[in-house]
Amino acid sequence: MQKQLEANQKRLAEEQKKLAQQQKELEEARAQAEEAQQEARNRLDALQSKMISVKKSARGIILSMSD
Repeated sequence: MQKQLEANQKRLAEEQKKLAQQQKELEEARAQAEEAQQEARNRLDALQSKMISVKKSARGIILSMSD
């Protein structure tokens, strides 16, 4: 009975270690995804400011695109 308990505790410790590693990898992947998303937003904003003009008037929103 004692040996089984020790084996279960060892297995639990290994699973906890795996879980901690997976959580670390997930956090890194999330950080990379957020960084890529922010970069894409910044590039889109730069592109819009160069190619698309947005004006708001009483009639609504006017989008003008340059050639």
